[in-house]
Amino acid sequence: MNLCRVFEEKIKQMVPMTAYTDFVVDDVSEARCALTIPLTQKTTNHVQSLYLGALAMGGELAPGILALYFIELSQQPIVLVFKDMHMDFLKRADTDVTFVCDDAASLKALVNRAVQSGEREEAAVEARALSADGETIFALFKLTVSIKLKA
Repeated sequence: MNLCRVFEEKIKQMVPMTAYTDFVVDDVSEARCALTIPLTQKTTNHVQSLYLGALAMGGELAPGILALYFIELSQQPIVLVFKDMHMDFLKRADTDVTFVCDDAASLKALVNRAVQSGEREEAAVEARALSADGETIFALFKLTVSIKLKA
């Protein structure tokens, strides 16, 4: 099983509700995470665009999966939560939506700080919701990731 499928299954086990969107992890690496939530009957709202809840889920999943990638590499028992989230909706998402987080360096440093300090550590990260061709930005997300070694 490739790494993308491994993270899809891990997330679906951790947060079963995510499976409802039929999201697909397209890429998870040292550089970024990208995933797609298809526009289907299950994810569409009354104006035939991606429902706000699905947009928020994708905006959280991209940095969340990337953080989990670095947590896995650390081989440490680290708990991940989000402290806050801000979303700017720029255009109606009337097609499949790809969510991308490129803040790999920040998340890798966050995990390293948490391992070294043993204390709760936080980092601000960003994600974006794009059309499949990457030409249209539907939404921008700002989140604070908070992690700590399990006691």
